[in-house]
Amino acid sequence: MYLLLKWIMMKVNRQCNKIAIRFCQLILKFCHPVLRFCHPARLCHPVLGFCHPALVAESGIKKIINTLFLYTRPRNKCGMTPTKFNQAFQTGSITKSLSGLILLALLINSQAMALPEDKLEKVYIVSERSSYNYKTGIKIFEGNVKVDQGTTHLTADKLVTKDNIKHKIQEAIAYGFTKQAHYWTIPKEGDAVMHAYAKIIKYYPTTANVVLEKDAVVTQGENSFQGQVILYNMNDQTVTVPASKNARAVLVYNPDN
Repeated sequence: MYLLLKWIMMKVNRQCNKIAIRFCQLILKFCHPVLRFCHPARLCHPVLGFCHPALVAESGIKKIINTLFLYTRPRNKCGMTPTKFNQAFQTGSITKSLSGLILLALLINSQAMALPEDKLEKVYIVSERSSYNYKTGIKIFEGNVKVDQGTTHLTADKLVTKDNIKHKIQEAIAYGFTKQAHYWTIPKEGDAVMHAYAKIIKYYPTTANVVLEKDAVVTQGENSFQGQVILYNMNDQTVTVPASKNARAVLVYNPDN
């Protein structure tokens, strides 16, 4: 009798798992259109087994997914166990790469140097290639990278982001190889557009600091800063140009602007 009941429960659990997984897939498919780019055989989530983990981690219905995790024991479509999947990501053998453009919507912490409305907008990152290390939380975007969040924009040849344990970006570094990385935004309503150029742009959301390295330039209207390194704090709205042995800092200020 015990074995019979165990067999019946196992059959019921499997059927419930299939229903729950399919339900979750349908929710994500219609609520998260980015999933249309996922390859069901190669890019499978270690738990849901059907999509890229970055999309699930940053999805707006994360709570629903986490709830389903508690009641499901899904099987991966590619046959990979979670351990093997993570190892594959760690070694870089699984990479999300498309010949066309890849669109990934992420929710990032608010940016004090942009319009207040911008922090409520989603961040869209478009690139030719992208990869995600599920274990370390590092995302790499390469090839004509474009980032948009409301009135805030960034262009670069390469963008590397690192998440913290709460799946929030703690560090983002943009690289300009063929030309300088370019960041521009409107600090507040009625202000002129602020442009920042550098070969390397580093952004730290937790401390609200931005570091521009190598031939850095910040302009707003007729005012500008130039230096090898420029430090900007979003909360204090302060710009610092450290001393350099090879170059002098240049400030151009128009009091009427």
